[in-house]
Amino acid sequence: MRILRKYVHSTFGIVVLLLLPQLIGQSCSRRGASLELEFHEGTDMEASPSPDGRYLALQLWSQIWILDMSNGNASLLTDAITRPDEHMSPRWSPDGASIVFSSLRSDGGLFVVPISGGKPRQLTFHEFDFQPDWSPDGRTIVFLGVGRGGLWTVPAQGGSPQKIKSEAEDAQSPAWSPDGRWIACIWQGGVAVMASDGGSVRQVTKGPDDLAPSWSPDGRQLFFLSPKAGELQVWSVPIEGGGPIQLTDERALSGYAPQWMPRRNLLSYVAGGKIRTLDTKSGTRGTIPFSARMTLGRKNYKQISPELPAPGQRLPVRGIYGPSPSPDGRLIAFSALGDLWLRHADGKAEQLTSGPEDDADPAWSPDGSQLAYVSNRSGDYQVWALDLAGRARRQVTTTAGDALTPIWQPSGENIVFVRSSWWRQTLCVVPASGGDQRTIVPAGAERITPLGWFPEDQSLVIEQLVSDSKTQILRSTINRVRLDGSAVSWTMDLPDQVEFAALSTQGDTLAYVSNGELWIQDLVSEKGSEQRLIQGPAFFPAWSPDRALLFVSSGKLMRVDARTGEQRTLPVQFSYEIPRARESLLLHNARLLTPEPREGLWDVLLRDGRIRSLRPAGTQPAPADRIMDLEGRTVIPGLINLHEHLYRGHPMEGFLYWGNTSVASAGDEGHWSVAQQEAIYSGRREGPRLFPSGGFVVPTHVKALPDRLRVRTTEQLRRYMDHLSRLGATQIKTSPYDHRDPRIEVECIEAAHRQGLPVLSHYLRPASVAAGLDRKEHALFYGQNERLFPSFAQDTIEILRRADISICSTIVTFFVGSSEGHLRFKAALAQADVAYFLLPSHAEHLRQSAESPSNADRTALMDRFLNVYLANIAAAHRAGIRIVAGTDIFFLPQGLHWDLELLVRAGLSPLEALRTATSNAAAALGLEGRLGCISPGAAADLVVLEADPLEDIRNTQKIYAVIQGGRIIDRASLLKAAKRG
Repeated sequence: MRILRKYVHSTFGIVVLLLLPQLIGQSCSRRGASLELEFHEGTDMEASPSPDGRYLALQLWSQIWILDMSNGNASLLTDAITRPDEHMSPRWSPDGASIVFSSLRSDGGLFVVPISGGKPRQLTFHEFDFQPDWSPDGRTIVFLGVGRGGLWTVPAQGGSPQKIKSEAEDAQSPAWSPDGRWIACIWQGGVAVMASDGGSVRQVTKGPDDLAPSWSPDGRQLFFLSPKAGELQVWSVPIEGGGPIQLTDERALSGYAPQWMPRRNLLSYVAGGKIRTLDTKSGTRGTIPFSARMTLGRKNYKQISPELPAPGQRLPVRGIYGPSPSPDGRLIAFSALGDLWLRHADGKAEQLTSGPEDDADPAWSPDGSQLAYVSNRSGDYQVWALDLAGRARRQVTTTAGDALTPIWQPSGENIVFVRSSWWRQTLCVVPASGGDQRTIVPAGAERITPLGWFPEDQSLVIEQLVSDSKTQILRSTINRVRLDGSAVSWTMDLPDQVEFAALSTQGDTLAYVSNGELWIQDLVSEKGSEQRLIQGPAFFPAWSPDRALLFVSSGKLMRVDARTGEQRTLPVQFSYEIPRARESLLLHNARLLTPEPREGLWDVLLRDGRIRSLRPAGTQPAPADRIMDLEGRTVIPGLINLHEHLYRGHPMEGFLYWGNTSVASAGDEGHWSVAQQEAIYSGRREGPRLFPSGGFVVPTHVKALPDRLRVRTTEQLRRYMDHLSRLGATQIKTSPYDHRDPRIEVECIEAAHRQGLPVLSHYLRPASVAAGLDRKEHALFYGQNERLFPSFAQDTIEILRRADISICSTIVTFFVGSSEGHLRFKAALAQADVAYFLLPSHAEHLRQSAESPSNADRTALMDRFLNVYLANIAAAHRAGIRIVAGTDIFFLPQGLHWDLELLVRAGLSPLEALRTATSNAAAALGLEGRLGCISPGAAADLVVLEADPLEDIRNTQKIYAVIQGGRIIDRASLLKAAKRG
């Protein structure tokens, strides 16, 4: 079974940031082709023997195949492309006529298909039905109902599933005994057996990490997988109890159950991508060769190249977010360009705050004289208050952690806000004049948002995103609390999760956004009063006093009348100009890596943000306002980090300090990242060029946070993609959280490609590859549990190579969890040029985590994983697959340099590693020849080094100067300004 829970691929989770270049007419053609693929190995393969021992049913590249062992040819039985899906866990019926398998679609479940082919018959109708196994009489199928909870049975001919009532409530991996009396399973980390009706549960092994049991043909032994000896191996244990016996000594064993091969009297399993056999009596091992061929049609599209704005160019502001109407409805406060602004009735924008800090989340005082907001100008994000008459500002809160979404009490006496500490949210209250904060609602919910005040008793109305303890299904609930923390006995469950919610100023109507659609619901009417106002997508809804709703979409401020549904744009006269370079600059006596090495010394002329000329040093120098004699120092293109997640408070100045002149997002909260992109482009804030994604496109079951663009329907997806294109997204990240509902990812790829946008994914699904998937994030294959890290087998390499799909490295995010990486990361946190760029609470949290005693088993696990990861990078590189560099670790500003080191450790030469963060990365963005290189006409983003990185790749960290857009970055001032808190 593939992993079904959210995959958190760094110690601290996933976070995001990007930017908003406009799109221009230049494009890169991505050619479609009919690909002939042939597989001899399987990265995520399971082999299930037929009852007569002649065939194997294979789970290979998420489809079911039938392997004829007499000739080694495997033929496709199921199609996971035409109807996008992933098929897994094939099991033969006792008569050998049919196969049951699992589907990962949201409308999937278990299916039965004749081995002769044909349309599969759906047996169950729940997306979380997995690990099926037939009863020996062929009449019943047992399975794991992940979404239902526990083990279930269903008649093989169809019918209603029935839960097996047992004390082993959380058992999984069921396997029926040959006589039909018992079901083996994994329970409490070990192998257990229970009666087929759920009774008489008995533990056979102690675990704690045993997996995938199966039976010997006489029913006297159980085979299973376990890492008891370090690496995962096949073991056996007598059914009546006794000591487990290790049967194999393999490397890279798959996580699927070993299975007995009838008539051949051999045990089969998968290791190293190959089908292996074991004679349990003699210990003789063998391999079953196979060839699996398929033709894959791959769609083409034209990738639109992002614009690199020129000095003097004026651009409209699109990163508007958090609109808040004044109590009289005449003004609208909002965030943009990292500052607070007012929109007047005539559409003019008035600036309220300024500076390189980030100001956001404005909220009006009841009398309209002040704005509460959050800002990181003193370190962590704190609540501040701004007097609108005199523009004086004062800090209201001073505690560690980040403040979010302040809201005033109607009396003006207090301000309620959310305190977020490393993603744990607490609802707090503080006197508006400042002072000690008190907790109203402790941490526990996935998200908590204060919405407004209930008119009858002035209790606070809040929205909480909570998870069901049994099914893990998320839902949004509306509750009321008093400021002393006592609850009011009033709760309303919304029909689904919501991304945003807002309470009307009258306190009688709730607005919420779900799957991008804006709904309203009368709080005093019976359930069922909900009404959809607009299809959206809508972001940051806020009520005005006249019962209209303001929201943001596609970079515009919008208004909809809640009574009539009339919708219109609220124009904002708002733009910014790209600053002009003050002087031209000549880099004299430079040793060039363009990234290709140039012989001799060179003069490089930079003017108006571009590289204007390259001349051998000693020839007639080009005229320039300023000359910098580099005395033979090495100049490389500015580094491009293609995988980051940047949110509020993440160290953009730190990235620039460390030579990351461009950062691209692999998922972010789009409006905030676009606002930061525009703040950087306009010169208000220092930072890299940002290339935003605008969010994660995900199926509707994924946790509803503002950065998740949750999709249920094709129409919702189309609207989201239009929004992202207009907002300025330059690449799209899809479905990073689990395998479910491949349809959404495929439709996302197709919709994004219609907009000319490339798509990134963690996965390598057949239908996604056929749709034209551009890039795979992380050199790993997502498997059954965190202790199993399958090496890339021949099938994965063949798919990536033939389909021309690149891989983003991100080695460093896994390296910091290894024994070597942990010590190095701990040392890095003591460096001023790392810690200063982090918010104080973030730096302290990371220091405490680094100082905590490490878990020896976890560290050993990460050491093994790192070796597999590096081997996967090496295999991809040897096959000629394009590798691009990314870090996925926002709290380590120099992480890209570590990633380059690790790429060299994996087998790339220093020059090849340098290309991953320069020319390769630029090509992936659609900016080949315009970014990531040193050539006339390219952006003047450069890093000057004290030593040659071709001699030692670690020399990329010996930075003499960073140049962005032809301007020398004052790194000392960046570091000094970063010291805060």
